[in-house]
Amino acid sequence: MSEFTDLPIVQLSINGKKCSVYTGFCYEIGNKGSRKMVSINAGDKSDGLSLPWFLLPIRLFSPRWHYLKATLVHDKLCQDLFYLDENGAKIKISQRDIDREFRTSLIALGMNKYFAQAYYYAVRFYQILSGRG
Repeated sequence: MSEFTDLPIVQLSINGKKCSVYTGFCYEIGNKGSRKMVSINAGDKSDGLSLPWFLLPIRLFSPRWHYLKATLVHDKLCQDLFYLDENGAKIKISQRDIDREFRTSLIALGMNKYFAQAYYYAVRFYQILSGRG
């Protein structure tokens, strides 16, 4: 199972719809000990578990900020489209693999695997609709 390091310190925007990272953390992709990392750095931003309007009923199961570390990882991977290997080299990652890692990170944070699967399909559907699929 994938693993997170430290807890991030974040500050919410005044309207509560965005956050900024003050102290970052690392996330290990794949299996524990894989040495494939994503670094969430101070200054990174997120909108939490954001959903298109037609998927908002899912929010009943997970509030916007409940799985923040997973959304920070997903947002960072979507922005950069790479992760770092053990030597610090940038390794490209596909959108489908980013979304799979999102599902894995939700489960690593304790989300029920069926809800994590629902979020995965919601994210995949949104990515396909937006042309990033």
